[in-house]
Amino acid sequence: MDFSFGRTSIVAVPGTRPSLLSKSLTTTRDTPETAKLSWDMLRPVMLQIQDNFNSIADWIEWASDKLESLQNVEPEIPEIWQDQQVINQYTEIGFKVFYIKVLKAGTDLATGEGVAYKTILTPEFDGWEIVHVAAAVYTPSTSGTPTFQINNVTDNANILSTAITIDINEYNSLTAATPPVVNSTYKTIEMGDILRVDCSVAGTGTKGLDVAIVIKKAED
Repeated sequence: MDFSFGRTSIVAVPGTRPSLLSKSLTTTRDTPETAKLSWDMLRPVMLQIQDNFNSIADWIEWASDKLESLQNVEPEIPEIWQDQQVINQYTEIGFKVFYIKVLKAGTDLATGEGVAYKTILTPEFDGWEIVHVAAAVYTPSTSGTPTFQINNVTDNANILSTAITIDINEYNSLTAATPPVVNSTYKTIEMGDILRVDCSVAGTGTKGLDVAIVIKKAED
């Protein structure tokens, strides 16, 4: 017999004492958000439940206590979800991250306007504001500081008053001596805007490029 409690189903098994059932109970998780209870190494159901309990009501009471004891179990997050978990730390407090894969890890970085583009295609982000930008490479420059600008093609305006830079022998802009600064005049994006990534300094031996644009809904 299958009993359901909310989203969880549990099974009573003939010829198995509660103490053994307790040892058989295992927890498996399909995603970071859900936890599914399953019974391990058990056989079909409910022919001789009276061998273990005085009544079905007694079994339900025991099973309910068992479920309650598992409610505080923290779900384990599989490795594959770890990157998404980091992104969620932004989104949980109202931020969204546009992640742009500009160049593969082995591709040489070169200067030029339009090394990558991002178009705002959905109304969800209409009126949101750019609050932070960052860039990363896979082989750092040995001479010269890779430098990047974000341009709003639709408005014909540079979004950054201080460009993104990656210092010599560094892999990203997070530790840059001069951090990027978003120009408050051009920080707002609208549906249909085309954002362009420009590279004015490539450095020496630099390979690969990722760019992140962090946005937040404008405060009323």
